[in-house]
Amino acid sequence: MKRNYAEIGKWLKLKAKCKADQFEKHGRNFCEICECYVVNYPKELSFTISVDHIIPRSRGGKDEIENIRVTCLLCNYKKADTITEKAKLKLIKAS
Repeated sequence: MKRNYAEIGKWLKLKAKCKADQFEKHGRNFCEICECYVVNYPKELSFTISVDHIIPRSRGGKDEIENIRVTCLLCNYKKADTITEKAKLKLIKAS
């Protein structure tokens, strides 16, 4: 699923908002999967801040603030395009 320039701009703003909201609420950024601290320029690559779709775009997930979360690069990579159990419950409740 390719994005056009307008969608890329929207996605970048959503990513920034997601990170800022979490930092404002908790005073730090952490992975919402493994709960490790994440930063923009870490000493170890696995602690790099990333933003993940809870329900992947390839499975119908949208670029919306309710469908994204802060993760570490390692968890985002491991999750790939799978849907977590928590997300599956959200899908069931929505239908």
